[in-house]
Amino acid sequence: MNITIIGASGRTGKQLLEQTLARGHQVTALVRSPEKLVEFEKLIQIVSGSAIVVEDVSRAIEHADIVIHCVSVPFLHRKPTDLFSRVTSAVIAARASHPAQRYIVMSSFGTHHGRALPRPANWAYEMALGDVADDKEKEEA
Repeated sequence: MNITIIGASGRTGKQLLEQTLARGHQVTALVRSPEKLVEFEKLIQIVSGSAIVVEDVSRAIEHADIVIHCVSVPFLHRKPTDLFSRVTSAVIAARASHPAQRYIVMSSFGTHHGRALPRPANWAYEMALGDVADDKEKEEA
């Protein structure tokens, strides 16, 4: 199977990349910094680009059966983000020309109905990642 991983150079992305290769799949990685995947350069196709630029995403998913989005931001980020929904918008737009069978998105604890539950963990989550949680909900919608 041909699998494109968007965000393959991060912590989760590298784990996913290693597991995907171990299962014998062909992998394309869309990353901003290809040098972070130098140890994989003979095993995968690396596409240098931005996950929010439709043309870059389109190049990366051209032959994909499955697209997996595991882009993230630092846990204690310091500015509002709309990164997640922008990546999803770019993938949806690119899939119009290259319709992969599946699009899988790594999401987060506390989105949707879980955010409304009166638990201390949710309150802490809201304080630390409120705008990220808002964008995750937008991404999932």
